[in-house]
Amino acid sequence: MAEWSQVLASILEDHKSDFMDAKDDPDMHAKILKTCRDKILDTPQANNPSIILPDCLRMAICQFWLPDLDLEDRAMEQAQIDAAELHTTQHQISAEEREAVARPTQAGDYVKPWDAFRAAQRLFKDKFSAVNKTTRDVTDKKMLRQRTKTANEWWTSLSKEKKQEAEATAKKWNDTGADKEKKAV
Repeated sequence: MAEWSQVLASILEDHKSDFMDAKDDPDMHAKILKTCRDKILDTPQANNPSIILPDCLRMAICQFWLPDLDLEDRAMEQAQIDAAELHTTQHQISAEEREAVARPTQAGDYVKPWDAFRAAQRLFKDKFSAVNKTTRDVTDKKMLRQRTKTANEWWTSLSKEKKQEAEATAKKWNDTGADKEKKAV
């Protein structure tokens, strides 16, 4: 997996000087961040499965430029980043809530024992689907190999915490199995 900031360094460097010149102007900072984000998303590298962009690209760009800002601007930008991160963490669901939503309901889901990889695909379905869409070509049957490669790269790029959560969830699902009424049907 390639680091997004290294692959897209030329775009980041092109906009960094404008960002630095816009001292004490939060509106101009926001405009430059948006322009840089849009340029990144327009590149072919943004859709490359080996480059995983951060969830919040604008914050990641700002954090990339943060060390180069003067102290006053750095403090102001860091405060905005912290406020945005606090806002996003308040809207994130806990591991227990994510597990409850993703829990398989059909008895057939338990025929094959759950492993961490399958559980992660179900737990983080939205993120996996976003990565999967970048390589999906339903007209070409040979693309299945590429989709498998993409899925394995996605699994490799997951954080250690998410992998541990997936392992714990897989163990829980294997231990509990399907609901009693689903087994009876």
